[in-house]
Amino acid sequence: RFSSHHNPPSLAFSSSSNNKAKNQEQLQQPPDAQVCNIVVNNGSGDKWRISRSFGGYYPQAAAVAAEQDLVAFEFVILSDGKSSNTWRICLGVVPVDFDGAVDKIWVGAQHSWSYIAGTGGKCFNSAQSNSYGERYTANDRISVLIDFKQLSIEFFKNNESQGIAFDNCEALKAGVCAAVSMTAADARIKFSSLSRQIALNLKQIGITHRQILHEIVSKYGNIWDGNKKTSNKHNQRMFNVVDTLCVENTGVAAPGSDSKNNKNASIWNTIGSLLPYQTGRRYFEIVLVDLSDAPLNASQKLLKSNNAVHTKWKICVGVVSKSFNFNHSKNKHFVGGPSSWALILGNGQKCHNSTKSATYTSESFA
Repeated sequence: RFSSHHNPPSLAFSSSSNNKAKNQEQLQQPPDAQVCNIVVNNGSGDKWRISRSFGGYYPQAAAVAAEQDLVAFEFVILSDGKSSNTWRICLGVVPVDFDGAVDKIWVGAQHSWSYIAGTGGKCFNSAQSNSYGERYTANDRISVLIDFKQLSIEFFKNNESQGIAFDNCEALKAGVCAAVSMTAADARIKFSSLSRQIALNLKQIGITHRQILHEIVSKYGNIWDGNKKTSNKHNQRMFNVVDTLCVENTGVAAPGSDSKNNKNASIWNTIGSLLPYQTGRRYFEIVLVDLSDAPLNASQKLLKSNNAVHTKWKICVGVVSKSFNFNHSKNKHFVGGPSSWALILGNGQKCHNSTKSATYTSESFA
């Protein structure tokens, strides 16, 4: 099942066991013994193309009295592509009567439910998205869990729950199909149905995830994330997490490194919070506990002299986007660099997506 933009054919289909297929005809006509589980967008013009599962998913009559009625399936993003449409890929669930011959054929239109690659947002029956989870791209595995008992849909990125995306979905009772829509040229996506046991495992992962987040929010509001922090080329952590709310900068130049030429010998070390801020008006504070400078070795003194401007900044606090790279290949992982906004404590100025600061306040804080 594919979109209306198929003259010439814009989607090609193949089997994951048919990697030696050499032409379009072979891709579109896999042998009977193989499973057609890979779709490739060969189209252009940034138009939406949609592919959906051959069979549908329905509530099980035998499971009415059971505690859970779950189904799950997954998409593996084998390759992503470029597109002027920032959404690029939408995957999720569509009604069985979804019409692929009209203009609005992205997953998220026509009373369907989607998780969006380019923004990490979610969408239902609309051309606008709401904040939801993390962005995804090539090599990511997106699992979809449908709970027909709770009438909910939950997405998982690489086995990590993104939260319940949709609930009270009465339309699920009529049956749905798995689906993916793409504008990204050459995007290649593999689809698989998952066993009931895996669906049960995903359900438990989601429950555990929400319990942990609830405890964190209730006790702390937010905490530092040990996985969102800078490492050097030797994979040494540049921050020591003293406890859930306190960190200390332990970053030093790599032993024996040439700080003048070694791009990995950065004085900038960055750490982020565990929970994102997505909607409404949010507040947080950062307390400077200790600003004492440890003695510098010769390598660090040279590095400091080569980065005179940034050493005057001392500390940058602010917010970063979900796409922020805490280990940027060009060492631009300071708050205020790419995809982030900062108050510079050393001079009271501000910075966004730049290595240059702008006037903000006459005060300095560090």
